[in-house]
Amino acid sequence: NKSDIELEVIPGISSLDSLCCDLKVDLSMGGMQAYEATDFLKEDHVINKSSHIILWQIGVIGITEIIYEESHLSNNINRKKAIKHLKNKLLKTYSSEHVIILYVASMYPTVPATISREKISNLDEIDIPRLATAYIPPDIIHR
Repeated sequence: NKSDIELEVIPGISSLDSLCCDLKVDLSMGGMQAYEATDFLKEDHVINKSSHIILWQIGVIGITEIIYEESHLSNNINRKKAIKHLKNKLLKTYSSEHVIILYVASMYPTVPATISREKISNLDEIDIPRLATAYIPPDIIHR
């Protein structure tokens, strides 16, 4: 049956689009691997060091319950353990000096995104915002 409702599907702006624009990332060079952060810890994903790595929801990694207050998030023992586990997992592939970027997209056109560049070795010593996405640039070896 033909419906009287006309429908048009149009693209929207995604968080990945915002990340690529704000960080000036070109995913066509090296490709991309993207994982939900807690799932990344649970599964044995193989990291391609030549790819761009995106870890969604790193700010709530290891959290299995609803957190209403920011202080409960930063003091959550499961989150602390998960961040430490993530750091150790990444250090099996990357050097301790390799950069990980914590990115929080802006919700408003006039407010800039929050971008924090850190060393992977410092991951368990820094404040990770609740809404952060982690971006790990490729480990490019110049020949």
